[in-house]
This record gives sequence, C-alpha cells and structure tokens, in this order.
Amino acid sequence: MSADRTLRVAVVQATPVVMDGPASVAKACDLIAEAGAGGARLIALPEGFVPLMPRPCWGHRYSETMNPDAADLHRALWENAVDVDGPLAARLARAAKDAGAWVAIGVNERSGTRPGRSGTPCSGSPPTAVSRDGTASWCRRCTSAASGARAPATTST
Repeated sequence: MSADRTLRVAVVQATPVVMDGPASVAKACDLIAEAGAGGARLIALPEGFVPLMPRPCWGHRYSETMNPDAADLHRALWENAVDVDGPLAARLARAAKDAGAWVAIGVNERSGTRPGRSGTPCSGSPPTAVSRDGTASWCRRCTSAASGARAPATTST
C-alpha cells in the first residue's frame, strides 16, 4: 500500500533588479526563503532573472557592433552575469539549501575573463537547477551569445 505524497510547488512571478546581478540574487534569495517557509520544496523563478532576459530586439549582434551604447550594454550585462563557481551562484545554492527545496532560476552565465567574444554571457538565461543540498544539478548552456540559437547541454554534480 502506498501513502499519498504531496509536493508543494512555488512558481514565482517577479521582476529582477534590472541589470544588477547582486541585487537580483538577493531578491531571489528572499523569494526562495519565503517560498521555502511556506512549505515549497520545488521553487521556480523566471527565465532571465539575473540580471535580465536579453531580447533579440535589442541584443542581436550587440557585442559585434561599433555602437558605443551597445558596447556599454554588453559590458553591463557581462559585469552582472553569474559565474557558476562564483559568489552569486553560491548565494543561490545556500538559499536553496536553507529552504530545503529544489530551485530553478534563469541566469545569464558568464564565461571567460573579460567582455567580448570569449567572455560573452549566454543570452538565453539558461535555467539552472539547484538541489536541496545546494549543488547545481542541471544547466542548459547556449553556444552563441545574443542569438536565438541555443544548444542544450547538461551537467551533473
């Protein structure tokens, strides 16, 4: 005989602190804590929550244009993106662990060491799942920045 099991799910509809990675992560951590305190064991936050969802209407090829505004926008997005092994990701992982919940959140992941082609954040704000023990469990990564073409890849830890 199997017992009935219930999983409380929180689907969060919220706006990030646009173009401010640390403030968006702080807001996400507060939302995760609130949902966890309410009994949620699966918490989903929006795509593009940290620091925002790049849209093709303003992001198409912006890193390759000579437009100074586009360069400034790209630099700000890069500066506010999340390093998978960095402090912003660690704060999200800690929030998931403290809440005892699985968390899915869309972040712009930074790769490389500087803005430009090798350091361009992934424009699709790939969803990252953080398990109840605070480890990143799955990431979908894209292969080209600021375009609609994304190639999924998974990682397990």
